[in-house]
Amino acid sequence: MDTKDGNGATPLDLAPCDSTWGTLLERHNDVLTAVKADSEVLVSAASAHCVSLSASRVTVPAAALTSRAFHHDPSFFWAPSAARAAIFVWARDTWIVQHAGTTEPFSRLPDDCAGDVCEFLELNMTRQESLTASNYCSSPEARTWVHAVIVAAVVVRISNSHDKT
Repeated sequence: MDTKDGNGATPLDLAPCDSTWGTLLERHNDVLTAVKADSEVLVSAASAHCVSLSASRVTVPAAALTSRAFHHDPSFFWAPSAARAAIFVWARDTWIVQHAGTTEPFSRLPDDCAGDVCEFLELNMTRQESLTASNYCSSPEARTWVHAVIVAAVVVRISNSHDKT
């Protein structure tokens, strides 16, 4: 969105205001501006999207960010690197919580022991966030999407490491 052509015009400047493209670019610019200001709003939106994948069973919480389907592409290439890093940490933590809840030895642990395990794994989630992830992001679709975000994180990390060499 910040890229300028030879005359200094941005994509938003070039799109006709009353067109579908103009509206799409305006909405994307609003989302991008919000994410640049606070990368945690993207994590909140990703969490709400994950819950919405299980919507047939739960009520979806309102997200702080009004995003579109393309904003939830697992690679999040459109997002600034700090926001992408925050999403990838959230996905890792969510994946751990999703699987811990279905692993018999972990599910039988008392809360304080389970908390110690989560602390050892360096989860960056509050207890409420981990309960939301384990209870409401547990549909097959939600698990598949979180897994896709983790795979994209690995690919982005590998690609970035090759760019630096």
